[in-house]
Amino acid sequence: MSSLKDKKDFISRFLKYIKEKEKRIPYPEKLENWFAVEKEAKSKIRRRMLNRVYLAVTVSAALLAGVVFYLRHDSVKKVDLKDLAATMAVEAASDQIMLHISSGKSIAIKDSSTVNYSEAGNVAVDDQINVESPEQDDNTEYHKIFVPQGKRTILILADNSKIWVNSRTKVIYPHRFTGKTREIYVDGEIYCEISHHEKWPFIVKTPNNFEVEVLGTSFNICTYGEQAVSSVVLAEGRVSVTDKNHKKTWLLPNQLINIDSEGLGAKRIVDASDYISWTKGFLNIHSETLESVIQRLEMYFNIKINIESQSLKTVKISGKMVLMDSPDEILSGLSNLIPISYTKNNNAYVIEAKR
Repeated sequence: MSSLKDKKDFISRFLKYIKEKEKRIPYPEKLENWFAVEKEAKSKIRRRMLNRVYLAVTVSAALLAGVVFYLRHDSVKKVDLKDLAATMAVEAASDQIMLHISSGKSIAIKDSSTVNYSEAGNVAVDDQINVESPEQDDNTEYHKIFVPQGKRTILILADNSKIWVNSRTKVIYPHRFTGKTREIYVDGEIYCEISHHEKWPFIVKTPNNFEVEVLGTSFNICTYGEQAVSSVVLAEGRVSVTDKNHKKTWLLPNQLINIDSEGLGAKRIVDASDYISWTKGFLNIHSETLESVIQRLEMYFNIKINIESQSLKTVKISGKMVLMDSPDEILSGLSNLIPISYTKNNNAYVIEAKR
């Protein structure tokens, strides 16, 4: 084992060696090296400070944006379209299609006209009547269109969705869509070709306690408030139907579902083109009962037609009925197909077996 003296000598020689090596580095080089270390240190400190300032500004901006969003979101109150429909005045008897833009302003529209909304919410009727959208867009303005018996019209919404509106139908909708969903209210019958938006659902509210939701597809809804049974028929794509009990089902093309006071019924396969033929001005009938055909005529023309004989109600009919014809002309045409006769008393008709 080496002595303590040997150890001290070794340490002393080692320190002397280090000092001699240090002396060989020129002073300017030492100074330059020191400045480089100092510059790097200051740079790191500056970066830390800038990052802190940037983070503070970012957080402040985010908080401010959140406040602004909250204020704007809070200022646009969610409208219950069913409640809104209930507050609107009942339509007076009229043989004209009426477009209600805002309180006290209405436009009479010709049969089979097209009402077209721009993305900004401006509206044109057959490219002739133009109504500017409101300057203030914080609150959505709702418009209403009412189609009387025996007439039809086409409605193109601000999202470019196209809606055929059938006889005796009321539609309430925003002049332009805002928020996370596109919602309209329908009392009557419409056929829709909804513009597809993957993250912007289109929802149809009804007076009969169910709603239809789509992302973009084609379908028909028949939901007159006074009728006990409503129906949805899908032409293309996919739709969901939800009843008052929050029960939901999905439809595939050429499927129909009825909805009554109890909720969703069973789905069945149909030819969807038969249910949307009214958009072209006629009814396609394939082996339907006389009772079913008469119910459709009653709904379209808002008239009462009584079938006296129970056996006549189950008689099957096939053919095409032109909706431009009057009820008298249609019933006269039916009497040439099946052995019936009819009489008219004021606005009511009675169908009997031909003698």
